[in-house]
Amino acid sequence: MEGNQAAVFKTGEDPNYGLVVYQIGTRRAESRSTSPEEVLPLLWSLAAVHPVGREDRATYPGYPLVVKSSDTAEFIFYILWPAACFAGWFLFSRR
Repeated sequence: MEGNQAAVFKTGEDPNYGLVVYQIGTRRAESRSTSPEEVLPLLWSLAAVHPVGREDRATYPGYPLVVKSSDTAEFIFYILWPAACFAGWFLFSRR
């Protein structure tokens, strides 16, 4: 058994550590990234294929989702529902 077992896990000596090789036919590409934003265009270019039906949209649409609600829904949520809850509490807490 070797005295220095940490040498088994050394990664700094190999210049190809973490390198992913993509090859389609005779075309070849290398990348260290595994994110879809980088890998998919790389694969499309290797296959000489254009992405079909790709929409131009923001990468991250953001949160919270802002939706305009109707006036009736706002009335029910902010006025009618709290009034019904208060009336129920008032009626059933007096027993």
